[in-house]
Amino acid sequence: EVPHLNDGVVLQARLIVKVHADGTKEPEATDERTLWIFADDPFFNRAKWFEGLKITLFDSDAKSKTSEALKALKSLKGLKTPFEEVRNAAALADLKEGVLVIGEGVSFKDEAGLAEAMVQAACRGVSVLCLAPKDGSFPLPGADNGLPGPGSLTFLRQDIISKLDKRFDAAAWAPDNQVVARSLAVKTEDGKVVAEVADGGKGWPWLQLDFPDKKGRLVVVGFPVIQHWENGPTPRYLLARLLEHVTELSAGESK
Repeated sequence: EVPHLNDGVVLQARLIVKVHADGTKEPEATDERTLWIFADDPFFNRAKWFEGLKITLFDSDAKSKTSEALKALKSLKGLKTPFEEVRNAAALADLKEGVLVIGEGVSFKDEAGLAEAMVQAACRGVSVLCLAPKDGSFPLPGADNGLPGPGSLTFLRQDIISKLDKRFDAAAWAPDNQVVARSLAVKTEDGKVVAEVADGGKGWPWLQLDFPDKKGRLVVVGFPVIQHWENGPTPRYLLARLLEHVTELSAGESK
């Protein structure tokens, strides 16, 4: 068992494992690793920052698991309205600022026009974070489909998790080490280039589009942060780090 930590505390520890053969004093093998122990709530003392993001959460499910997970956090319960909830993709056309979060498990197949609305929002300067979509395809902007071309388009593997924060466990924080729930595979659909949602790690678990002129950024991730919300600190703190990352352009902190 790891020690209980007060809110806001992150503790560095060292795990040392020695394996002895039966009846021997000297170890046959030794392994040492650094462990990072986090308190439960990633937004402790950051509730005002979270509120200032002006988050709009889109989720077609009235019982959104993403919404439930966020509302259960102690630090956010003190906010009158931590985020706005939207269930109609057409309403996203009016969004011109803040952060748009697409709830985990939303289907591009069922929500016609959602993927295009995400790109258009980022092009207007909105920061967009899409969490592990269920299925469907995502039109790649700039690929002869009428969508505005981004300044950059980037696909990345799951090691982006530890690059976002070296303290995060990028390989084993989910049960059975299933860190990637959905990924994107580049294909053609009706003569146009799209990123199709696939199960597991068959494709790319990270897609990022940057629109530097408008300071908008769109990130689609395949990491099941909400599904494994209770399985350790990595999914919770990863979500907080994702919100930081997706808003870097709008905050003038692009690297």
